[in-house]
Amino acid sequence: MSDRGQQLLPSASADSEHQVANVAADPPGLPADLVYTRCYCEENVYLLCEDFMNRKDVCERWNIWVVFISNETKTVALWDQKVAREPGAPVLWDYHVILVLEPTEAFKAANSDCKNESQTARSWVYDFDTLITPVPCTWLGEPFDWWHCTSPNDKDCDSIDYIARTFPRQENSMFRLIPGSIFINYFASDRSHMLIPDQGREAAIYISPPPEHAPLCGAEARKAGVKNNLMERFVTMDASGEGEVVGLEEAVGRF
Repeated sequence: MSDRGQQLLPSASADSEHQVANVAADPPGLPADLVYTRCYCEENVYLLCEDFMNRKDVCERWNIWVVFISNETKTVALWDQKVAREPGAPVLWDYHVILVLEPTEAFKAANSDCKNESQTARSWVYDFDTLITPVPCTWLGEPFDWWHCTSPNDKDCDSIDYIARTFPRQENSMFRLIPGSIFINYFASDRSHMLIPDQGREAAIYISPPPEHAPLCGAEARKAGVKNNLMERFVTMDASGEGEVVGLEEAVGRF
């Protein structure tokens, strides 16, 4: 993570060696004006999800998923994270949030006859806190995927497979898979989880400075009078909550 509270995130370069220019199966880049706030992954992803949900070109080609990663003890290890204390070391999070774009069936069919495998439609991960570049990277599969390059078992891995690199041996990692529309409408956070316990102070002190925008609350959450459901409806990995909870093995095959 950056040591700055908020910053604009650059999109991957159009001539990046990891992206093929002018290919229909390429994922959308990060919005030019997207704001990133350190330690508020759920809000960073919310703003990105909201942007994608409002774009016809994205919605026609991609199913938008928000994925909360945690476990029963809120101690989940991820590799290749920017805040790691040293190269190759995991970061122990209470939870982490990413966005995944999964190609629609129609989009996959339209790209199924591509001779170049790198140009076929595949799923892509947007993780603002990963060392894997560029963002997005593929969920699984060569040449660059989230699964295969955050692996302490493969120090020289050149892949950007998000899953293998980030969860090399995490049998206790759980994944809450939430459709983007559900997340945008039902999520609410008052950021109270980031407050240092009150010890007679006049003003609240945050563990990390909060975003400058107002706390996020989806339309359906507002209608129900809900101001905060982050932990009980999204971070929790029990049967309650939004979406579906799966283990690592099932998550690998879902996208």
